[in-house]
Amino acid sequence: MMICTSGDWAEGTCRVTSLKDHAAAGARRGLRAALVVVAALLAAAVLASRTSDRGPADASETLFSVTRGGDVLASWSTERIESELAMVELTADGDDLRGPSLRVLLAASGVERWSRLSVVGQGQGRGFEVALDVESADVDETWVLSFTRRGDLRLAAPALARERWVRGVSEIEVVE
Repeated sequence: MMICTSGDWAEGTCRVTSLKDHAAAGARRGLRAALVVVAALLAAAVLASRTSDRGPADASETLFSVTRGGDVLASWSTERIESELAMVELTADGDDLRGPSLRVLLAASGVERWSRLSVVGQGQGRGFEVALDVESADVDETWVLSFTRRGDLRLAAPALARERWVRGVSEIEVVE
């Protein structure tokens, strides 16, 4: 059996196709639509997995801890940081930074004197964990633990190259 799949019989512009070919074309369109749906579902799953590693959903959940010799000196949540520490606002490498200065946070954690820290978090691209060694002599009030859109903190400073910023800070270890 033959059918007109496009055009017009009366004008003689009809494209004639067998019913079998017409059904096969419909099946191909259905398969393409199914592939689009599967691709959309996979994309949604990937986005959901990326957002699951965001900072805490609850402002009272711990973002990171300050430690020395394996002992936790202080645990910090968004709520605690915002209620107890003065916020610094500045711009570094074109980004607006807002959060407590590293020195103020350390003092509030009970760290009065230190010469070296290791700030643990994630590197650029968030694909790997990094530890940035920080010397006390290099740090001034412009070294900020800045809140990100993800809800976590990054250590950044105008004097620190962007590639060395630590994202998703999970621990500040006082080494010396």
